[in-house]
Amino acid sequence: MTSTLTFSEAHPRALPRGYVLFLHAFPLSSRMWDDQIEAVAKEGFYAIAPNVFGVEGSEPRDEWTFQEYIREVVAILDQKNIAQVSVVGLSMGGYQSFTFAKHFSDRIKSLVFCDTRSEADTKEAKAARFEFIEALKKKGSKEASKRMLPMFFAEKTYKDNPQLVQHVKAQIESKDPKAIQNQLFALASRQDSTAALKTLNMPTLFLVGTEDRLTPPDLAEAMHKKVKGSELCRIVSCGHVSNLENPAAFNEAVLTHLNKVWVSD
Repeated sequence: MTSTLTFSEAHPRALPRGYVLFLHAFPLSSRMWDDQIEAVAKEGFYAIAPNVFGVEGSEPRDEWTFQEYIREVVAILDQKNIAQVSVVGLSMGGYQSFTFAKHFSDRIKSLVFCDTRSEADTKEAKAARFEFIEALKKKGSKEASKRMLPMFFAEKTYKDNPQLVQHVKAQIESKDPKAIQNQLFALASRQDSTAALKTLNMPTLFLVGTEDRLTPPDLAEAMHKKVKGSELCRIVSCGHVSNLENPAAFNEAVLTHLNKVWVSD
């Protein structure tokens, strides 16, 4: 099977020490991982970050599910003869990581869940997703930035780094509104993964911004307690997109995890 997804990637100068898969947040793209891809490649890891359907040249698909998407992601790994990866997923990417672990656990070396949750949408949250879809049909991608940006960052980031806020705003508004609608469908249709936490038997790290309002730190703490041997790292003074707000601290945490997991035989 040949994947229909586009992706960003970076190769280390020598043979890879290991392989890292980055799964992006809603409603962004693989470009949100640029700093992380460069950082892990410098440390000898091969990094790959796919784009969901309809984003950055990935083939559009209506009303897709995370199961469909992860099958396409695995097809990329097969094309590149990659047996196992450390999966790093933020927000929506975290939900996809749960799906990956459910269906392809043998392909996972380790998991890094970032600013995410294990629960499925409540009835009210699901209704809000579909109301969001209808608003996008009428108002376009600017509606997505209007709704998401006020919740993305820590208060300090809005004040001290307005360039980042504007950069993310431009990224969201450049997306096809239909692609954003289909991501919302996937988000609303995802399964609850809370029970699966106790079945995870690979090295697992939870990362969360201390000022994340969309998936607060207490959710990360609760997940961490359910995964035997897992670790928890809080990224100080960051909101929901902690990798963008404090890439240095985020990268340090991820690389510390990778260096533990990918030990040379």
